[in-house]
Amino acid sequence: MMKSGLINIKRRELGMSIFLALIVFTTLLMLAGISLRVSSDEIDISVNDNNYMQARYAAESGLLKAASIIRGERAYSGEFFGTLEVLVDESDKNEELKYALFSVRVSGQKGAAEPGTIVSKGFYRGSGVVLSAGIRSREEFLIAKPFEVR
Repeated sequence: MMKSGLINIKRRELGMSIFLALIVFTTLLMLAGISLRVSSDEIDISVNDNNYMQARYAAESGLLKAASIIRGERAYSGEFFGTLEVLVDESDKNEELKYALFSVRVSGQKGAAEPGTIVSKGFYRGSGVVLSAGIRSREEFLIAKPFEVR
């Protein structure tokens, strides 16, 4: 009778250890899943940040192009567009992703009470940035520090 009691106790202990191992395994599996999710989110954040920066660089290039045009033709007022080649990863074969776009509008006229503004929009992979700079003087060509329009 004694052996039968010991066998039942050992079976219960074995059942408890299997249950405990299952709980530990489930916990580790959940931690692994959470780690994968967090790393995936971090990659998405990094990609979005890169896209934003490329769009900002395109908008800044548009401002510089507008400044170059105004230096040559002080009375210039109008719109123009352009592209900017982006080389993030040389192994990327998708030609569409290698170019950022900018759109620039220059308003105002030489000799007017308000010399005008330059508004440049940059675009890359769905991200867009709008920069604006006031023209302080067209004669000496002075512009205010550009700021981002939200």
